[in-house]
Amino acid sequence: MLERSELEVAGIYYQLTEMKKIASRQKTIPLEQLRTLTEQLEQEYIKIAAMNKRIESSNQVISEQTQDISEKMLNQILSQWKSLDKDAGHTLHTVSNLRQNGLLVILAIIIASLSIIWFIGDNITKGLKQLLNRLADISDGDGDLTKRVELNSRDEIGQLADSFNNFIEQIQNLVANSQRSSSEVEEFANSNVAMAAESKEALEQQLGETNSISVSIEQLSASAKDISVDTEASSDIVNSANDSVNSGIQSSHSSVSSVEQLHIDINMTHEVIVTLAKEATAIGSVIGVIKAMTAQTNLLALNAAIEAARAGEAGRGFAVVADEVRSLANRTQGSALEIETIITSLQAESDRAVSTIENSLKSAQINKDHVINTQNSFTEIEQSLLQLKETMSSVASACNEQSQVTNQVSEKVTTVYALSQRSAEISDQSAKTSEQSASSIVQLNAILNQFKV
Repeated sequence: MLERSELEVAGIYYQLTEMKKIASRQKTIPLEQLRTLTEQLEQEYIKIAAMNKRIESSNQVISEQTQDISEKMLNQILSQWKSLDKDAGHTLHTVSNLRQNGLLVILAIIIASLSIIWFIGDNITKGLKQLLNRLADISDGDGDLTKRVELNSRDEIGQLADSFNNFIEQIQNLVANSQRSSSEVEEFANSNVAMAAESKEALEQQLGETNSISVSIEQLSASAKDISVDTEASSDIVNSANDSVNSGIQSSHSSVSSVEQLHIDINMTHEVIVTLAKEATAIGSVIGVIKAMTAQTNLLALNAAIEAARAGEAGRGFAVVADEVRSLANRTQGSALEIETIITSLQAESDRAVSTIENSLKSAQINKDHVINTQNSFTEIEQSLLQLKETMSSVASACNEQSQVTNQVSEKVTTVYALSQRSAEISDQSAKTSEQSASSIVQLNAILNQFKV
């Protein structure tokens, strides 16, 4: 019977070992408590084994005491038999009764010893059977953790049953908490899977946008370089135009000087012509005097001729002189008329020359104003070209800075693109890991749901 108890205890230890293996396969942190409880139960098993040894030693002591009692009783019986043999006065019937009584006493002692041994072993095996059945229900059955071992005993078996019930209660709480935590972890894993998918989609979109930005930046850099080249070409054109404007300004300065000199010459010519006209007018006055004198001379020559005719021969010589004087007066009058005609024509030409010169003065003044306006326009154009040149220099500098900044931005975008690719790879790996975690959590839930809590 003790050997059977040891076998049952060994079966309990085997069930505990199997539960420990199951706990080790469940790779969750709370199951460390299960291992601890299993180790505690192993310690209880060691105590039970020690208790079995003590029971075995007690049974040996009881057997020895029973054997001693039996031997003493047999010795007493033998001594009585010897005394009865010596006592010839006793009858055979009495001897026979004594033998029967001795046998009955020995049989009763043997039965009592066996009953005591059976009772002790039955109490031990009963508790061990309940523990073994409970462990068998948990390991081979439906995993019902709500059942307990009901054993009203205060010995080591009762303490073992209480420890087992406490152990099962802790396992029940642990499994219940694990189920709740596993459900929460499953929801979290599913959420992580969804978030990882969204993150992967967002990163793919970010990669596309980053690639588009990189292309746009490259185009912007190319445009900035083209603008810089065009600006340099335009700057050369502006420099050439500025040189032409400077030449125009110098030409306009020369033209202004020439026009001013022409204006001075025309003014001088105008003054000369006016003076000439005045002199011609004075000559006309002299011619009038000459004409008056000629007329008076003719009149005196006629009077002299009349007086010479009256004088006859005496006045013939005076008449000849009078004719010559009259002829000279006539020629003088003709010359005066010619000079008058010339002076009149000269006055007319002088007036026309004065009018022409006045018109030339006006045209020269207008040309001078035009040249000055042209000079001012050239000056304004020169200033505008200088401003344009400064603006184009600023534009060229800004384009160079923009090109440098664009290159830096392009490098940053390239770095961001590489990081986005790495993030996409990590997100993909995270999604796969989350899916594997969700699958592992589902398997863990399936394992935990095998227990009834």
